[in-house]
Amino acid sequence: MHATTPLRDSGIDRIGQMPWGTHLCQFYRDKDDLLDILVPYFKAGLESNECCMWVTSDPLGVDEATSALGAVVPDLDRHLADERIQILPYDHWYLRGGHFDMRRVLDGWKARVDEALARGFDGVRVTGNTAWLEAAHWADFTEYEDAINGVIRDLPVLVACTYGLGRCGATEIIDVVGTHQFALVHRGGRWEAVESTERRRVAEALREREHRLRLLFENLSSGCVYHRALEDGGRTVDYVLLEVNAAFERMAGLRRDQILGRRAGEVMPAVHGVDWVSMFQRVAGAAEPVRLECRSGLRTYSVLAYSPAPGFFVTLFDDVTERRKAEEQREDFLRAVSHDLRTPLSAISLSAQSLLRRPDPEVLPRRLNRIVNACEHMTATLDDLSEIARLDSGPVPLKRRAVDLGRFGAELVARLAGALDTSRITITIPEDLPAVDADPDRLERIVVNLLSNALKYSTPGSEVRLDCGRDGDRVAISITDRGAGIVPEDLPHVFDRFFRTKAARATGVQGLGIGLYITRALVEAHGGSITAESEPGRGSCFRVVLPAAS
Repeated sequence: MHATTPLRDSGIDRIGQMPWGTHLCQFYRDKDDLLDILVPYFKAGLESNECCMWVTSDPLGVDEATSALGAVVPDLDRHLADERIQILPYDHWYLRGGHFDMRRVLDGWKARVDEALARGFDGVRVTGNTAWLEAAHWADFTEYEDAINGVIRDLPVLVACTYGLGRCGATEIIDVVGTHQFALVHRGGRWEAVESTERRRVAEALREREHRLRLLFENLSSGCVYHRALEDGGRTVDYVLLEVNAAFERMAGLRRDQILGRRAGEVMPAVHGVDWVSMFQRVAGAAEPVRLECRSGLRTYSVLAYSPAPGFFVTLFDDVTERRKAEEQREDFLRAVSHDLRTPLSAISLSAQSLLRRPDPEVLPRRLNRIVNACEHMTATLDDLSEIARLDSGPVPLKRRAVDLGRFGAELVARLAGALDTSRITITIPEDLPAVDADPDRLERIVVNLLSNALKYSTPGSEVRLDCGRDGDRVAISITDRGAGIVPEDLPHVFDRFFRTKAARATGVQGLGIGLYITRALVEAHGGSITAESEPGRGSCFRVVLPAAS
């Protein structure tokens, strides 16, 4: 997985495009063969925003290479001055200090990549001629060529190594082909790319494996990002995004081509608001994955980051907004349940203790009435909890029949007279209104919930209306109050489980936030619908529509 465009123009007709991490070799006969491949190879690199490095050796010197490339790249002098390309002899790179040091050279390539990325290049394109190799160096250099594959596999680098046919016997050719992905040879007047049988077998297996991994990667519900450390002077300054999946694109609100190749400091803080440099430094020093949670606007993300290899990191993002919201609601619910049960229990306990200490006949009715009210409150709370459990366990069982709303309303208000301030309730029901097809007990629960809310949240003494009428071939029941109303941001959530409006929280009115949730569930179980309209400062109207009895 590599930054920016996944395929790069090689500049070589026989090859076309190739991915980052390609390590090829060319077997040449003379300097013309070298120029035939390397001049278009570097011309394409300069045109593709790549930092280039040409390490020369006999039979092609620095001046000849510069002259040949300058013939097709008119502004080569500017590129050389900007170090967009360097053309230098082999002893300035491979044999600094007079000897070949594999680790020094490999580290030099990695440093060159970091410098190029820090300067804004897409990657690095290099070549090195091996004509300087002596027989004594061959084994070390073969090991070096093999090691290059491990180094550049996950880097935005293209490497072309050149070997003179006059200096390679059959054994050396086999060694070279074995350490490169493919070899360019001049045969029959044209260049051909030769790939070994083992290389083809491995490539096919890798393609199949990559296909499976790509399917898994793209279908992850978690946003996934693959990065590498970007160093400047041996110090990590940021992290380059090498690959992302579709889920991360959706989270970031950006397309893949707008993300790849950019620094984490440019892309990710805008999405998640985390100091990623500090975070990945922590990951690099940790033996286990690092987990954290961060917020972006109204969204909450759970983040897991780990380092699969030194300098490389994988980060997984899970949107846990709804889960956290549910957990907060559950905590609020548990606190509300605890409060709603403890408060009446305390009232019962205090009243009973008072009677035990002072069994005064004059205060007995008041104390007993307080105990009865507390018991009724606890019973209502437990009824709500039981109703929630029944609703969650499956379809609501209904005992339906034709219910005459005129008689139903009059009897209901009479029964509620001791529990609610029914003097404030005005009922309007047309005489010719059809009966509704409903379970009377469930219908009572629906209407009582709405009436008690209207009385509770409206101004004492103000009117609460219960109006019934036709709605096409159905029947509508509307309950209207003249209270403080519901703010617009709360209105879409009034039927959510455990939701309590700002007005309820501000006034300190107790409750679990499940009354309207239960009401909606019971209405929908009847095949009906419920809606809410409200205007702050002018009151609210809840409208229930139910099937008419046939």
